[in-house]
Amino acid sequence: MRIFNALFERKTEVGPSVKSFYFSVPEGFTYKPGQYGIFELESGGGALSKPFSFSSPPGTPLLEITTIMSGSDYKNALDALEKGESIRLRGPAGSFTLEAAEGRDICFLAGGIGVTPVKSIIQAAAENGSLPDTVLIYANRNVERIVFRDIFEELERETPGLRVVNAVSSLEGEDPGLPGFEPGRIDDSMIKRRVPGYSERQFYSVGPPPFTRAMLDAASRLGIESGRVTTEKFAGY
Repeated sequence: MRIFNALFERKTEVGPSVKSFYFSVPEGFTYKPGQYGIFELESGGGALSKPFSFSSPPGTPLLEITTIMSGSDYKNALDALEKGESIRLRGPAGSFTLEAAEGRDICFLAGGIGVTPVKSIIQAAAENGSLPDTVLIYANRNVERIVFRDIFEELERETPGLRVVNAVSSLEGEDPGLPGFEPGRIDDSMIKRRVPGYSERQFYSVGPPPFTRAMLDAASRLGIESGRVTTEKFAGY
């Protein structure tokens, strides 16, 4: 992977303990929607590095990454960056991209902060009109933890063939008949209800390792071959 220098520009809070960080796009740096980079920071104890999927689509003025603020040494160093401070960026890397679909319709199964590369893919494809018929089922513990909710709702309104389903473990305080919501965790039964023609689609599963394993099991129960499930694991936030 090539090494670039990127300048920190700004940050914004996008959910409970979730922030987006924005960096300048280094000269000569390009990436595909769904790919990731390794961001290396300097701290008092030396260099710290961590991979992040880009939550921004290519072609935007700034690189965006979005993460849970866990209080780790790395996240504290990331949060302490000052505007104009330089970091090292290695990349791009990863094959969690539309190429894997080979023209088939798509179903994304995303858990929590794992939705970041999905945002990049859908935004980019919607912008250039290349998004196939797509269902996104996005799992969270509660409605408050849905990251990029407004963005996905707008994309769904404006993009033909895109449907977004929020699978929420707890709908406490919410209307259980809220459009686009499903109570409970994603399983094969929910996929059958919400994903028309699921047996012919390419599946993409992204989230913590236990989530991706559960999605692979659900796909297997539905008779979907492992070669039609592209995965990305978000371990060790």
